[in-house]
Parts: sequence; C-alpha cells; structure tokens
Amino acid sequence: MSRTWHLGFGLALTALARYVDALRIIRLGGLYTSFMSGNTTQCAVAMGHDTPLLAILPALLIFAFFLGSLCGGGLSALTPARWSTPVLLGFETVLVSGAYLTAVEDKKKKKES
Repeated sequence: MSRTWHLGFGLALTALARYVDALRIIRLGGLYTSFMSGNTTQCAVAMGHDTPLLAILPALLIFAFFLGSLCGGGLSALTPARWSTPVLLGFETVLVSGAYLTAVEDKKKKKES
C-alpha cells in the first residue's frame, strides 16, 4: 500500500470518528465517547454540585473507556505483533457492530410502542 492510500484511509477513519463523536454528544446530552477529560470534568461538576445521580453516566463512560483500553491492551499483548492490528480492528468492528445493532433494535421497539 502506498503512503497516499494510508493517508486517505487515516483521514477517512478520522472523519468517521468525529462523526460518531458528534452523534454521541447529541444523543448523550453533551457527554463524550472518546474524550475522557470532558467526561471527567462533567462527573466532577455533577459531584461538586451535589448531584451524584448526574455523575453516573459520565462515570460509566469513563469505566467503559478504561475497560476497552484494558481489553485492547490485553489483545495486543496476547497476539503476535504481525496480527495485532487486524485482531484489534476486528475486535473494534465487533463492538461497534454490536452497539449499532442494539441501537437499531431499540429504535424499532420505540416505533412499535
């Protein structure tokens, strides 16, 4: 693969990531799916204003991010160096597909009721 192809693929993935972030910020009411500093701030503000129930969602997002990092690091350590990138991308594909299918099913259930 050429350097141009790598650059184009990287830019496409970056654009997709920003698109997903924009959708998640809208859907989660200002919380982030990839920027944990923002979620940490939101969690701290909720705790500072003595509203611990509002801190649950940011805390869950931080925990999910940590768990994903832990799983990715574990998979990377367990697979040979040559296969770590395809294995991690496959793992991410499974997770994103699962999230998409869950959202689609949830939307279908809401339409039916």
